[in-house]
Amino acid sequence: MARNLDIGLGALTEDLFGLNIRGVRTVAATFIQPREVFDAARHPTWLDRYTPTIRLAFFMLSLTAVFRFLWASEEGAFAAAITEQFVDLADDLGDDFDPAAAMERYFGVYAAMIPFAWLATQSLLSLVLRVWGKGTGAVLRLRLHMTALIPSTLFGLLFLLTMPVLFKDVAALLSAWTFASSGLMVALDVTTSFRGGVGGETRTGRIVRASTFGLFVFLANVVVSVVASAVAYAAVILGSGHRNFV
Repeated sequence: MARNLDIGLGALTEDLFGLNIRGVRTVAATFIQPREVFDAARHPTWLDRYTPTIRLAFFMLSLTAVFRFLWASEEGAFAAAITEQFVDLADDLGDDFDPAAAMERYFGVYAAMIPFAWLATQSLLSLVLRVWGKGTGAVLRLRLHMTALIPSTLFGLLFLLTMPVLFKDVAALLSAWTFASSGLMVALDVTTSFRGGVGGETRTGRIVRASTFGLFVFLANVVVSVVASAVAYAAVILGSGHRNFV
């Protein structure tokens, strides 16, 4: 039988809050000292200091999807903009088609797909996007890839949290800020990868690689969003019983 060791309050604090504190530290470091996190990603245990970034990214994407679904149920510019798309279909689909119910179904499917589709797409992209230097294996490329995405993923989550307050009744402003936020997320991906992880012997070479990384991540996100939206739209139409309309 193993001997009981003296386990005090410090150990209990680690049990309760250790992972949370480590996760917050990891996210903060990707903004302040990203190179430290990228260096830790090259060690099997993340130096026992940082949380694996693939776990953090998936967690934040899941929260984003949940809030995206919840905000669809709120009254305001965001919900109205989506509902309006289904109002235009009401004449074609008949009086039994409920645009408000269609919106909720649409976002239910969309929100459920996004985290898994995003993770699968970014994982595949990490396999083919070789910007991290020679000798970087597939698993390490995935770690570095996800590390570079933490700041932009957090920004996306914060944008969703504040959207119902900032853009409650101003649909035009919502569209403009959504476009601007996409540009800011690309900038975060480029600067984080440049400051921490991309390979290259010259500054120009690293800028090119970081810019390539940001561009392909953006394109992959667009593909995920379009595909998820198309699937959710099809689910709404099929759910209404109008299979020939898809």
